Amino acid sequence: MKRHRQPPTANRQPGFAGCILVAAGEGRRLGGVRKGFLALAGRPLVLHAAERLAAAPEVSGIVLVVHADDLVRARQLVTSEGKRLGLLAAVPGGARRQDSVAAGLAALPEREVVLIHDAARPLVEPAVVSQVARSARSRGGAIAACPVADTLKRVGGADRLIAATVDRAGLWAAQTPQGFRTALYRELVARAAAEGLEVTDDAAVFERYGQAVELVPSPAGNFKITLPEDLKLAEALLVAGCGLRVAGSASNQQPATGNRAARYGTGYDVHALEPGRKLILGGVEVESPVGARAHSDGDALCHAIMDALLGAAALGDIGRHFPDTDAKWRGARSLDMLASVREKLAAAGFAPVNVDATVMLERPKLKGLKDEMAVNLAGALGLPASAVSVKAGTNEGLGEIGAGKAVAAQAIASIRHL
Repeated sequence: MKRHRQPPTANRQPGFAGCILVAAGEGRRLGGVRKGFLALAGRPLVLHAAERLAAAPEVSGIVLVVHADDLVRARQLVTSEGKRLGLLAAVPGGARRQDSVAAGLAALPEREVVLIHDAARPLVEPAVVSQVARSARSRGGAIAACPVADTLKRVGGADRLIAATVDRAGLWAAQTPQGFRTALYRELVARAAAEGLEVTDDAAVFERYGQAVELVPSPAGNFKITLPEDLKLAEALLVAGCGLRVAGSASNQQPATGNRAARYGTGYDVHALEPGRKLILGGVEVESPVGARAHSDGDALCHAIMDALLGAAALGDIGRHFPDTDAKWRGARSLDMLASVREKLAAAGFAPVNVDATVMLERPKLKGLKDEMAVNLAGALGLPASAVSVKAGTNEGLGEIGAGKAVAAQAIASIRHL
């Protein structure tokens, strides 16, 4: 996927987006416990989500939409936390999601962009919120989404026998926030209501009327709490740290490893560059006249991180797990290989905690692409984007890298015991 560059940061005006934070569901799959005020690390989900939305500089004002039975405590939250988080109001939701969103939209002061987010996704990254807001402003509509990594199977009926394997190429799992130019969104929502159209997500209205909606890469950590085990996973991620603040803590927590120390590994990878090949780094196709010569897609950034993670777990190196003599890996997507490394770590009783990586490339410059790479890498590893750092530098004209004949990457990664 080629990157569409955004205008320089200095030209972007903060505070142009308002948010509707939806927490009106019944939570049937959680035993009938309504999600919005379900406790996560001692605080309600809605508060976790609101803090992350408010951390995006593009956001100016949040309206809470809650179940009617939660309205009193939601308004208390607006009173106690409104100034800190920009909470403007709390309103009751409706029987359907689109009714709840409509109630929030009616209470939201005029903003250029409206963002709609589920309180049941309390681990959303502020950087993703920012990108959705900016993309919605420039394209009309945008949603957070995560590339589908698992193999998909279609069943034939109630017997749950496999009928077919679904090609996952081009498939993304929709998340929130979903953002739209407010005036256009109001127009299309009114049109859909007049036609009796029912939708399960907000972007479907834009799709129905042929409007563009851009996908913004978001990590798998932005998952929706639907089942009791989801809540346990979210709490584990918060307690483990990964750059996320835990309630009652003045600083980021360290990985919760008990008496077992965190483990660290380093990785390095280099590829020659040749004309006519694609240059892939962190899952991003970089516009370049030359690309990496490799058995797989030649993503040196992914490969260095894979080696660092495998080394931390003492599981060997990528040559052992993904040999270039195996046709299975010919032209393979390195992000998928990275996700496979995560599975190998889990099988050995480990999970990634954070990654710091540097790309060494003389040209082209990677400014503006590094954040997207970090989001892609985080998604493959099941980490928040704040746990993945991607830097870039040149070799100042020295050696093969400096001559533009090679690309290299180095990484350090930490892992914890499960």
